[in-house]
Amino acid sequence: FNPFYTDDYIYSEDKKNSLATLLFTLWKGAEEPITNTERSVMGSAIESYIDFIREHREVRPCFDSFYGYMHEVYRKIMENSQVIVDEYDFDLDNFLVTLDPYITGHRLGYLLNSDANIDLLKKKFVVFEIDKIKDNLELLPIITIIITDMFINKMRMLPKDVRKVIVIEEAWSALANANMADFIAYLYRTVRKFYGEAMVVTQNISDLVGNQVVKDTIVNNSDCKIVLDMGKFSEHFDAIAEMLGLNMKQRAQVLSINAAKGDTKGRNPFKEAWIGLGESFGVVYATEVSREEYFAYTTESSEKEKVKRELAKCDNNIDRALTHLASADADKNS
Repeated sequence: FNPFYTDDYIYSEDKKNSLATLLFTLWKGAEEPITNTERSVMGSAIESYIDFIREHREVRPCFDSFYGYMHEVYRKIMENSQVIVDEYDFDLDNFLVTLDPYITGHRLGYLLNSDANIDLLKKKFVVFEIDKIKDNLELLPIITIIITDMFINKMRMLPKDVRKVIVIEEAWSALANANMADFIAYLYRTVRKFYGEAMVVTQNISDLVGNQVVKDTIVNNSDCKIVLDMGKFSEHFDAIAEMLGLNMKQRAQVLSINAAKGDTKGRNPFKEAWIGLGESFGVVYATEVSREEYFAYTTESSEKEKVKRELAKCDNNIDRALTHLASADADKNS
């Protein structure tokens, strides 16, 4: 990645705020509080760096050049400023020592200095697989911020009548803390302006319960909520319902999911889900798919093995394998 790069040297206010969020995350992590003075100084430093690279086009925008600018140039600007900023207001040495691993040649130097400008504009469907770092508390927030910022930059460049969607699964919990609150609000605010949607998905109860940032910045900004079977979370249901802002009628609807399916003989596979729109509307729907589609996307281990075996029998012809499995399943359930 190279979050400092733009091909036209134009940095919107949102882009500057995104860079500030990234730099504070690198410096302080997710939990250490940020003072108003630190926000002010960081904002001034980013503005000053942008002016510098605009005047010196031979300097490539990247983390290395920003780090060097802070070390060599901005330090002198702070020292010569009429407004005295000491280390208690903004500890520049601590900032530089903490961010040293991200310099090229150091431990994480590969992360923020890419010279390959990835063109995602013409890609309609882009997936970032972050499974290898999902438990890395150092890298996950950083990567999530950068990916989200890349989406926003792409969104701004596409025609306004083109629908844009960002879906953050697993990694979104890395944004659910006080230092990220402004960034999340910025994402939701910006995506709505450009005919877009931001979606977050979780299967982890700890992502929701007791996290005020999630409620204030994500739940309160989500007009549509989709809830699946909550049977295994029954002990925590009241806390979940409170977090989601469900009224008593909606709570009863959610608890009814998959509770009374009745006789399903002869019917295609289906599962129920509750969909809520706004503050008061909510309905439980059954999502019914063909048997072929069910076997194509099943996540049950035993069924996946059955698909693999049938695929081998059909010379890797997926259409034929799914047809055979669907036919056998229909006969069994008729």
